[in-house]
Amino acid sequence: MGVASGISGIKTLEEHINREDLFGYVLKSSHEGIMDEIVSAAILLMGQSNEDIPL
Repeated sequence: MGVASGISGIKTLEEHINREDLFGYVLKSSHEGIMDEIVSAAILLMGQSNEDIPL
């Protein structure tokens, strides 16, 4: 499990309200957790058990 312990200059949440999706529907409620995605990618690179790769 990865957790972002701090951020600096990174937008953590992107709102997509009132934007159109691929099918032309207007989104009424949609948020993208950018920081969650960055942490998830970092975990893939670091490994989960004894890989011992700092990032």
